[in-house]
Amino acid sequence: SNKQTNLFSLVETQRSCLMGVELQRRDDGLGFSLTTEQLPSSSVTCIAVQSVRAGSSAEHQVLEGDEIVEIDGHFCRNLPQSVVAARLRSTKGLVQLVVRRQLIKLSQSTVHATGSEATTVPITQTQAPAVASSR
Repeated sequence: SNKQTNLFSLVETQRSCLMGVELQRRDDGLGFSLTTEQLPSSSVTCIAVQSVRAGSSAEHQVLEGDEIVEIDGHFCRNLPQSVVAARLRSTKGLVQLVVRRQLIKLSQSTVHATGSEATTVPITQTQAPAVASSR
């Protein structure tokens, strides 16, 4: 069931966090492509970001390897890539995504001074990054 899968996804790893991302859909789309990945030591597949187009609304918002967990409130784990792609294509205006990001990627991603990172809000973080305190 969806509820069991959802619970599984929340406890499966301590090296990632869920993040809410808002993207403005443009005429040329959202600006990223998808790939299907098999999660380690399980039969669960996930749809992840394969590449992000420079200059798109997704740039600095989603990273390569981010798993698409929800699209506008619809849970996406274990759906075929074609279904997730169709759901993304059917979105309009401001699109609300929940992505699962590996914390190692999070610590490597650069913070840009454009203000665009301000709309990327962590929802749950199971483990603080090693560089949590910079005071």
